[in-house]
Amino acid sequence: MPRTPMRFALQIALLTVLLVGREFVRADAPAATAPASDEAVKVEKAEVVVEYKRFDPYHMPTPPPPIEKGEAAVTVYRFGVEVDSKYSYTQSAKAPPGPAKLDVTVEEISVRLTLSVTVWLPDNASKELAAHEEGHRWIAEKFYADAEQVVRPMAQRWVGKKLKGEGRDAKAAARFVTDNDSQKTGEVYGAYGYTPDKDVVRAPMKMTTLPFSVDQLTWDFTDMSDTAGSMTIMWDKTAASVPFRVGGS
Repeated sequence: MPRTPMRFALQIALLTVLLVGREFVRADAPAATAPASDEAVKVEKAEVVVEYKRFDPYHMPTPPPPIEKGEAAVTVYRFGVEVDSKYSYTQSAKAPPGPAKLDVTVEEISVRLTLSVTVWLPDNASKELAAHEEGHRWIAEKFYADAEQVVRPMAQRWVGKKLKGEGRDAKAAARFVTDNDSQKTGEVYGAYGYTPDKDVVRAPMKMTTLPFSVDQLTWDFTDMSDTAGSMTIMWDKTAASVPFRVGGS
């Protein structure tokens, strides 16, 4: 059967967008007791959107399906994460106007999860090829079914965190924590504070240079067989891959 790799693009937004607040609550007196972390995190999981597209391999549509040389069909997955946050900060009513430095507390986090699947099949696709691509769709939906169990603990870890902000006034100082402060620190939220004790598993990856550029961070399962394959991550002109086996040592 022609090679039909499982391909999905992950919109890696969670680690950085968790800090993109949309609402601030000012308290001139100490804030009320924050809700428990499980109550302060709301997760909405949208219904899966599946689209089937047909194409003539000899007269490709515009734009064409994202099929590479040697592929007969392809299934593209897009896992989306949208995060909104609510913060509070305390400032004395007698504080003078002007530049301010504040401790900002993350109070609530709302997460919206989405999954869209596009199955591209040639007009003359065999039943076996169609079933193969349906398997990729099923795998994507299987992962998505447990997405809330993965996202909720990640969001809960941010509830109650205190972040330092500064700006021309209290509101600007509060919003400082949501901005990319790379001009001052050289770092972006999510790129520091790493603690290896929270790693679930670690594996060395082989780095290679791609002959083309990939605009969106993309995860591929490549070189697949019945018992093994490789997980490949691509971004820009860099690829990193690690082999794995299924059901054996």
